[in-house]
Amino acid sequence: MVKILNFKKKILFIIFTVIYAQLVAQHPKIIMGMIYDGRVNQPLPFVHIQIKNTGIGTISDQNGNFYFKSGLHI
Repeated sequence: MVKILNFKKKILFIIFTVIYAQLVAQHPKIIMGMIYDGRVNQPLPFVHIQIKNTGIGTISDQNGNFYFKSGLHI
């Protein structure tokens, strides 16, 4: 009887661990930053930013800020 209870506890632990791992993996992620001209220390508006060796890119806003939305596999 004790072995059956231990087995059930182990199975429940594994199930909850897998479910938790999937929930954490789906947590939104954002990469963000600011592009600026280092010579004059001014933001660069409407600049195309791309993650190297991928087709993933975005454009900075009028203040030089950019972000990549969640759900991207980088």
